[in-house]
Amino acid sequence: MAKPRILFLTAYVPNKAAAGEKNTMIMLNDLAQDYDVDLVYFKYDHEAPYQPERDNVKVLEVIRNSTKTKLFGIANYPVSHPVFSIRFSWAKLHRLRRLIKGKDYSAVILNHSNVFIYGRYLCPGKPKLLLAHDVIIQRALRQSGKLMQMVCRRSEGGAFRIPHAHVYSFSQKDVELIKDIYHIPAEVNLDYIDPDIVNKEVTEVGDYYFMFGDWKRSENLDGARWFIENVAPIVKTPTTVKIVGRGFPTELAEKSRGLVKFEVLGFVDDPYKMLSEARALISPLFQGAGIKVKVIESLACGTPVLGTPIAFEGLPDGFADSMILCDTPQDYVDAMASVTADVASRRDLKKRFIQEYSRDNIRQRLNDILAD
Repeated sequence: MAKPRILFLTAYVPNKAAAGEKNTMIMLNDLAQDYDVDLVYFKYDHEAPYQPERDNVKVLEVIRNSTKTKLFGIANYPVSHPVFSIRFSWAKLHRLRRLIKGKDYSAVILNHSNVFIYGRYLCPGKPKLLLAHDVIIQRALRQSGKLMQMVCRRSEGGAFRIPHAHVYSFSQKDVELIKDIYHIPAEVNLDYIDPDIVNKEVTEVGDYYFMFGDWKRSENLDGARWFIENVAPIVKTPTTVKIVGRGFPTELAEKSRGLVKFEVLGFVDDPYKMLSEARALISPLFQGAGIKVKVIESLACGTPVLGTPIAFEGLPDGFADSMILCDTPQDYVDAMASVTADVASRRDLKKRFIQEYSRDNIRQRLNDILAD
């Protein structure tokens, strides 16, 4: 019996290199249990293409992404905030319409705010599931002037109100923001936890700390730079910090003063053994919005996190003992000295956190929508 078919449009290449992209890859594999998936994604020339891991996930179109195409998108839709228009063009829309002509989709999933505009024009009458990884107005309120805040509020509200839209975000905090600011219903769609994490057993705790992320993102790199320049020089004992993820500038680590040794390891296909054995994840974030996937992954490994308030935004209650709040350099020094290395406590944290995150995925949400 043929499965229902859905159209899945995402702003980035599904892959393991960054948290959001990896969550998309796992989501596609999960959706393929119940649906045939036609996938459209955007890709820079330097990025490797996505290779589907399920036979019924088909790449319908790969759309070229570049600085030029982003500027063209903004010019194509000047009434919108750039976050919502940088992936859009009327030519791309017409091509997508030709590609899907005659296909009977049960629903359309639009993954990331960058592609929400397409939902206004594709598959009229069909349910549109909008996956808001961030609530963009929150970022604008922190980083932009009054005019851009006004444009962002209008653009995001308009995107959420497209016909037949069902809005989801990745934390209860962001869901409440959407309800409070835009007065529209929204529901939680929790991040998927990588099966590699679930299958890792906590057996020991090593004598090192861990920093993890996509270092091409300014908020991640700025936080690491702050830690290297402000915390490392005042640590009083020899300490190792392993840094994993693409794009970290080794010269930044080499400039560190003091007793902290930074090991820059680059992209690691499976970093979770190292993460599960670390004394703690260090996450000094001062910008950004939305839930932080690396914090989710650390807690799911059983590893506590030392971080700023922004690092912990949107995470569920009940794990405060493993989310150690640090505001100042001395806070980090004190927390690093006191964090527990007890294996039994780590195993308990891992079990409890994974149970919390084994619900509310998008496949279940879509099943409920189509069953109504």
